[in-house]
Amino acid sequence: MLYALLTVIATIWGGRILLKDSETLTFAAGAPDGHEARFAAKLASLLKSTKSRLRLKIVASSDNAKA
Repeated sequence: MLYALLTVIATIWGGRILLKDSETLTFAAGAPDGHEARFAAKLASLLKSTKSRLRLKIVASSDNAKA
């Protein structure tokens, strides 16, 4: 009986960890006020509002060649 109870608890705990686990996507954008940066900010806002597992990290660079 104790084994069954511990199995159920471990399954629930493991499921909660998997659901809260998130993936991070790094988005390189050009200038901070450019089209790419604004799109990335809107996408990050959308992902956050829908409670998506995907997280967006925006890296802006004033040099478009580096971005």
